[in-house]
Amino acid sequence: EQRPPVASSPQQGRMSEQLEGILLSLFVGCILSNWLTPVVFWKRRMADAHIKVRGVGIIFSICIGIYICSSITLLVTGAAKRVMGGGSLKKPVLRPAIFSGLLWGSGLIFQMESSNYMPVALAYCLTIGTGLICKSFWSLLVFKEVTGTRNLSLTAA
Repeated sequence: EQRPPVASSPQQGRMSEQLEGILLSLFVGCILSNWLTPVVFWKRRMADAHIKVRGVGIIFSICIGIYICSSITLLVTGAAKRVMGGGSLKKPVLRPAIFSGLLWGSGLIFQMESSNYMPVALAYCLTIGTGLICKSFWSLLVFKEVTGTRNLSLTAA
């Protein structure tokens, strides 16, 4: 005899979603923290060949990789949405993403340029740290994602 599955409480469902979010964030952090590793090897290889390079010299190649990955993602997502009966992707979904890409690309240019004046690891840490501060201000002041005295004090710490 089969027993019906035990219904989990809303709190358990929320906890498992949070755990899944944490694990995914850590996984993505491991991937994204290594995206500049090929740049360091490339710079060393060019230095060994006595070729002076600038950080912005690799931006086109990085953007080609992003274009390929984002195109595959768009095609797979669009196909999955259509197969599941959700219709097609709407243009308003694409506009904010394109603007975000323009902002990100601009930041990438300056990040790569800054790596001409300091080690890539230091430039990356400064970029990430500044981004974290800026995103925290947006989260707190504009989007009001953190509420309650306890949560605000934990964020401030």
